[in-house]
Amino acid sequence: YRIVRADGQVGWVMEHGVGVRGEDDTLQAIEGFITDVTESRRAQQALLDSEERLRSIVEAAQDAIFMKDHDGRYTHANAAMARLFGRPATDVVGSTDVELFSPEQAVGIRRTDERVLAGDVVETESPRTVGDASHVFHTIKVPLRNAAGDIVGLCGIARDVTERNRAEEVLRAQEERYRTFIEATDDLVFLKDEQLRYVISNRANAEFLRMSPDEIIGKTDEE
Repeated sequence: YRIVRADGQVGWVMEHGVGVRGEDDTLQAIEGFITDVTESRRAQQALLDSEERLRSIVEAAQDAIFMKDHDGRYTHANAAMARLFGRPATDVVGSTDVELFSPEQAVGIRRTDERVLAGDVVETESPRTVGDASHVFHTIKVPLRNAAGDIVGLCGIARDVTERNRAEEVLRAQEERYRTFIEATDDLVFLKDEQLRYVISNRANAEFLRMSPDEIIGKTDEE
């Protein structure tokens, strides 16, 4: 319980007492001791505060954050993870990937989980079907250890990169179209960097200089 010390500071003490009984088993006295547990209470409160801050960060994250035990059962799922499956986090916790994904996907996930449970850090980028929607997730999984250093499960962070990959695919397609056009034209097309070194040279420019494009790239006009 809490006390106010003589100096006005608030402290915490733990009191332990036992009854002292006589020969006739009647209570004669109480013996006990009081221990000052102020520092341990402060340390405990600091730990609770730290855990609460971490919990707030995890719950506010846009990436799906999860933990699993050795059997592949989810022991924690943040709000982003729950939104993916369209159900409360409490429904995800206690489930396995067999219950959340198709059998083929569950097998692949378990395969990477086993590597993590053996001590590896595993980073993957894989398509996943969640409900009726198809996503691509960039996932990092790390071993989860107890105070003794033993692996008791795993922790993972999964980021939905579906839109990023689509944008990159569109960009690659555009670049390929531009590259095809540049190579097909009879005009001399080239690009130089800030040091005036060639970084792009099309076929027509290379033929004009009587060199191959590889011989031009990286050189200046003086060279």
